[in-house]
Amino acid sequence: MKKLTTLLFVLVFASSMAFAQSNSASSTANGNNNTSTIDQDGSSNTAEVVQNGSHNEAMINQGTLDDAILSNNDEARINQTGVGNSAELHSRDGYSGSSASVIYEVDQQGNYNSVRARAFNAPAEGDIDQSGSHNSADLTQHTSDDMYAKLSQSGVGNTADIDQVQGANNAHLEATMEGNHNSMDVTQTNGAWQKLVVSVSGSHNAVNGTLGAHDADQFTEIAGVGNDFDFYQGESSDAGISVSGDYNDIDLMQNGAHNSVFATVPWHKDGIVVSGSHNTVDVTQNSNNNTATVDVSGVGNSATVTQN
Repeated sequence: MKKLTTLLFVLVFASSMAFAQSNSASSTANGNNNTSTIDQDGSSNTAEVVQNGSHNEAMINQGTLDDAILSNNDEARINQTGVGNSAELHSRDGYSGSSASVIYEVDQQGNYNSVRARAFNAPAEGDIDQSGSHNSADLTQHTSDDMYAKLSQSGVGNTADIDQVQGANNAHLEATMEGNHNSMDVTQTNGAWQKLVVSVSGSHNAVNGTLGAHDADQFTEIAGVGNDFDFYQGESSDAGISVSGDYNDIDLMQNGAHNSVFATVPWHKDGIVVSGSHNTVDVTQNSNNNTATVDVSGVGNSATVTQN
């Protein structure tokens, strides 16, 4: 009996050690049509893929392989240079809302590259940087407070689809778009105290989005020609927007009470400030105790504020 008890202790101890292990993996590929895949379960994992060339594929899965194994404190990085490369990251914190973060970074240089990232349960921190043309970013952060994402795209014809959803309190997104004919769709829902900071420079770019139920603030800078901005905010939210250039179109709807379009700190946006020619601003505020400030200078501009 003593021998059996000792054996049982050894098995439990070995299982605990396997669970607590810190895994580290890296892959480097030079050339074309390469595929790199890293799968990790356990805790405190790190993974990195570096690919130089064209039509390469990189995938990192952390904590997504076995539902019986819990994972947290994971980090993943993918760096790709070339044309037609794809990067995929999938992270799941098995502790379902623990304070341990999932951290991932993607850097792509070139044209026709794509990123698809999915992070669940942990306070995810994502940083995606794409430089070139016709690149795409598809990012989802799901089921956790304190999500953070940073996106930077420069070039022509790039697209971004960003979702921070389900229990996404304190979700924070910073996005920078430089170039022409780019588009971005942002959704921050099922949470409060969300924040969006967007900077757009160039021509004929489009930004569309829906922010959370309440206390969902957004601060935006748009510079260029023919850009389109269309946003919805829940109640008790603030907005600060500055527009410089020509033929830009700004549509903002704030639904509920105690919304404001006015001077905001620390972004120092004085409501909606427009300078240039032939710009259009439409602000709609539904319900009570709302405030809106719009300052327009230039030629042929139009500003409309509707408070219901």
